[in-house]
Amino acid sequence: MFLPSISARMMLGLSGAGTCAAVGFALHTNSEAQAATQSQEDSGQYDHLMGTWIRDKHASDSYENAMTVMQINPLLKTAMRQLKGIKLEVKDEEVVLTLLSRFSWFRLQERYPWSGQAVQIRRRDFRRGKAQGTLIQESDALWIEQQWENPVAGHGSECAWSPEPGTLYIDSTIKVKDDVAQYRQVYREHA
Repeated sequence: MFLPSISARMMLGLSGAGTCAAVGFALHTNSEAQAATQSQEDSGQYDHLMGTWIRDKHASDSYENAMTVMQINPLLKTAMRQLKGIKLEVKDEEVVLTLLSRFSWFRLQERYPWSGQAVQIRRRDFRRGKAQGTLIQESDALWIEQQWENPVAGHGSECAWSPEPGTLYIDSTIKVKDDVAQYRQVYREHA
């Protein structure tokens, strides 16, 4: 699966507004990013990103435009508006991302190997078919790249990073055809 390099993502506008470029990423090719990927034993530099994070609704951007770009149905839009946080954790040789919702039926968990290998995951819009996702390690941040085919084929890029202890930013870009949505979600560490 082709995923744009960090430099290509920035030139194409596939990183969130004012995002992970702010943490000083070196620009390189995707193959170099894959080669730079670390094993779980060396993943301690990402400990500050792991844990349970509660969404700060007032500090976060709206993701209404992203839901419009992805053509999300009204029921799913209601569920997505009720997302209360995320959980990031290391299990075995992978990073596990779990979306936390106020609705018990709305559950999404994704597993990404530290190796950077592309994996099949459930589509976040819950449409039929699968998405492909990849974890890319950069400096003090983690990128998640996703790509999915029709219906409503597109690409998503997310960067998780921490500007200060107890705060997590996830800068996201969704691209479907020529439509692009960018937004930042701000999370506070759950005590």
